Amino acid sequence: MRISLAVAAAASLSLGLAACDGPREEIGEEVDDMNNADGLFTEGPAEQLGEIADDRADMMSDQLEERADTVLETAEQEAADLRAEAEATLEEAEAAAERIDDEAERLDN
Repeated sequence: MRISLAVAAAASLSLGLAACDGPREEIGEEVDDMNNADGLFTEGPAEQLGEIADDRADMMSDQLEERADTVLETAEQEAADLRAEAEATLEEAEAAAERIDDEAERLDN
C-alpha cells in the first residue's frame, strides 16, 4: 500500500513537472523513456539536453523581445520627433503665408 502511494505521488509530481517541460525537453524525455535512460526521480541525458535547449531558446526569445521593444520605442520616439518637426514647419508656413497675405493686402491698398 505504501509503495502504491509513493508511486502515485511520484506520478502526480512528474505529471505536474511535465506540464512545465518545453518541447525539446519533452522529446528528450520520450527518447530517454524508449532507451530506459532515466530513473524514477531523475532526468535522463536526452531530457537534460532538451531542457538546456528549451532554456536557451527561452533566453534567446526574451532577448529578441527586448530588442524588438527597444526598436519599437526608438521608432515611436523618432515618429514623435518627426510629428513635432512637421507641426513646427506647418506653423512656420502658416506664419509665412499670413505675412504674404498681409503684404499683398498692403500693396493692394
